[in-house]
Amino acid sequence: MTPAIGTPIDPADVEHDRPDPHGAEHRTPATATPLHPDAPTFTCGAPLLTLRSYAAGHGVAEVKFLVLWQLDLALLSREMVAAVGDMPTYGARLEREGKLIARYHVVGQHGGAWIYQVDSHEEFERLLGRAPVFNYARYTIHPLADMDSALAGMPPLE
Repeated sequence: MTPAIGTPIDPADVEHDRPDPHGAEHRTPATATPLHPDAPTFTCGAPLLTLRSYAAGHGVAEVKFLVLWQLDLALLSREMVAAVGDMPTYGARLEREGKLIARYHVVGQHGGAWIYQVDSHEEFERLLGRAPVFNYARYTIHPLADMDSALAGMPPLE
């Protein structure tokens, strides 16, 4: 079973996965059982805390994630094309619900950059998993903190 986003992963349990066409390595937990040999892989730009522990310690009710997704063109099919066509509708619905605060196309790539605002990591994982392109894309996920909140309580620079 793949660990939930935010679950600490022991580095000893991580193995190298397929190389990215641009040279970056993707890592998948060794215990993960992909649905397909080319199933999506996830990378994380920073160590994750569980959202509940972060929120409890920082008085935060909602947590934001920057999600960079890029289509895996090796999986190109009619289903993938249909999924790409469904993304604008899915994104607009999440924006109306207040769960997606920004979405952009990444110029020169087949993918996007979306900023989610959610109440829990379970909600985030559910929304990400329901994305039409979920099974056709690779993801890099960055937890975000508001600058004012992140800097609060830090000593001034001397």
